Amino acid sequence: MTDFYMDLYAEVDGIRTYRDAEILELYRRLVAEGGAHVFRDGSVKDETAFLHMAKAQGTAFFVAYVRGEIAGVVWLNRFQGRFAQCDFFTFKKFWGADAKGLGRWCLRSLLNMRAADGAYWLDMLVGVTPADNSSAVAFALRCGWKRRGVLPRGAFDAAAGVSSPAVLTTATREELQ
Repeated sequence: MTDFYMDLYAEVDGIRTYRDAEILELYRRLVAEGGAHVFRDGSVKDETAFLHMAKAQGTAFFVAYVRGEIAGVVWLNRFQGRFAQCDFFTFKKFWGADAKGLGRWCLRSLLNMRAADGAYWLDMLVGVTPADNSSAVAFALRCGWKRRGVLPRGAFDAAAGVSSPAVLTTATREELQ
């Protein structure tokens, strides 16, 4: 039995797997813990925008658990072919070994999901992390992401109105074995 689990936020027969209030609380907790910089590109400015992002067509949004307790969220978007951009955050209580274990488990789980026809759903995940967030880059590498290079203007800071370098990382099934 694993300590880790992800639950897809989806609509099943017209009913959401989480109430709006539960998704909004995830954003409030992130902000309370000082993590709003996750959205420094300006894509999510408040809890309503967070809820819209979680529900958006073209987004796969997962609530992540450690030992039955909500530890953070993972979301995929910008799907192209059989890869997608992956973003995540982990709440402070789970930083350290729990976050690393959860991160590795989520990567493996996402890359081993299969479509109805039995084919893998995704072959690669892509991460784009502001280069000045060295702790996030280091964490991603500890979870199994591979550094592929730097995008010269790959991270936008909405408050400053400027683009800056971003570290490009990828994860594939083969590299996570």
